[in-house]
Amino acid sequence: MNPVIEHRYGKITVSNHMIRNNSEALQALLSNVIVLQTDYDFMSNTTMYKCASSYFDQVPPGNIPPEYKAHLTYKPDSFQLIVWFERIEP
Repeated sequence: MNPVIEHRYGKITVSNHMIRNNSEALQALLSNVIVLQTDYDFMSNTTMYKCASSYFDQVPPGNIPPEYKAHLTYKPDSFQLIVWFERIEP
């Protein structure tokens, strides 16, 4: 499955505090997406990642990709971070 060919696009906004202080979580998050573009917003001190992922819904050509919220859960028994995405409805 190729999420780019299938038009499975979305946006994820990450605080720069997380980028600087929780690289393990950011690495787990980004390992589940293909980053196509990044935009830094100095007013909110966040970075928006425009990306493709098999976890995102298909976006018809010409439509605006939705925003997703990433959820991370730590599994202490396997030392693993589990990532899943929730679509944010406008």
